[in-house]
Amino acid sequence: METDKLLTLAQEEMLDLRLYQAGFAACEPLHYYGPVKRNHFLFHLIIDGKGTLQSTRSTGETVDYHLNKGSGFLIVPEQVNTYYADRELPWSYVWMEFDGLQAYHLLKLAGLSQDSPIFRTPNDHLFRHLQTEMMYLANNADQSPLNLLAHTYLAVDYLTKRHNDDALNAYARSDQRQLDYVLRAIEFIEYHYAEPISVEDIAEFCNLSRSYLGAVFKKMYSKSIQEFLINYRLAKATEMLRFSSDSIKLIAEKAGYANQLNFSRAFQKRFTMAPSEWRRLNRPCLDPMEGINIHEA
Repeated sequence: METDKLLTLAQEEMLDLRLYQAGFAACEPLHYYGPVKRNHFLFHLIIDGKGTLQSTRSTGETVDYHLNKGSGFLIVPEQVNTYYADRELPWSYVWMEFDGLQAYHLLKLAGLSQDSPIFRTPNDHLFRHLQTEMMYLANNADQSPLNLLAHTYLAVDYLTKRHNDDALNAYARSDQRQLDYVLRAIEFIEYHYAEPISVEDIAEFCNLSRSYLGAVFKKMYSKSIQEFLINYRLAKATEMLRFSSDSIKLIAEKAGYANQLNFSRAFQKRFTMAPSEWRRLNRPCLDPMEGINIHEA
C-alpha cells in the first residue's frame, strides 16, 4: 500500500522564495503520476528504491531517466512530465514545490533546468543534509511559514553546493543584470499598485521594451508581470480584509481596482470565494478578552 505525508503551506507573499507544498511518498510498484504540467518548480529526492522520469525537454523531445536512491529530479513550470515507480523495487521520495523571484536563479546555480533535470552527488554528507531538510518540511506542517521557509532555503542551498564556487559565481554574474531589472519592476509595483498602472508603465520606468521586460520577468519569476501585479494587489487586499474595517468597495479601490465587480471576480478566481467570505473565515480575533471574531456584515 502506498503511504505518504503531505504538507500544504498557507499562501504567503514572500517574493524571493515561496514554499507551496512538501511531502513524502512510499509508492506501490508501477505507481505513476502524469502526464501533467505544474504551475511551480517541483523537486523530488529519491531516498529508496527505483523509478523512471519521462521528461520533456525545451525542444519538445521526451527523455527517459532511470533513477535510484541518492538521485533527484526537477520539474519546471509548464513542463510535461510523467514519472513512475519500478515494478520490483518501487521508489520512496520526498518532494517540495516552490517558486519565487530567486527560484530560477538558485536552480541555475544548482545546475538544474528543464534540459538538465537530474540531481546526483557523490557527496553522501550533502545528500543526507538535503534529505534531512526536505523531510523536515514534509513532517512539520505545524511550524510557522517563516520556519518552513528557512528550511526551504537550507534545502535549496544544499542543492547548489554540488557545484564549485567558480561555477556558482559565473552563473550569478550572468543573471545579475536581468535580476536587477525584475527587482526594479517589482519596486515600481510596490509603490504604485494602488494606481491604474499598466505593464507599459512598468516597462517605461525600467527603460526597457515591454516585450523584453516581460520575457526577463517570466524567466526569473515564472509568472508574467500582469500575473504578479494581480497577485500583489490581491495580497494587499487580503491584509486589509483581515486587519481593517474598510468596506469591500474601499478595499478594492485601495488595492488598485476602480471597479468593485472586477475586484470581486479576480479575488474569486484566486481564492475560490468572495472577499466577504474570505474576511469572515480569516478575520483574527480583535478582542482577546471576549474571544469574538469581528466580521463585516
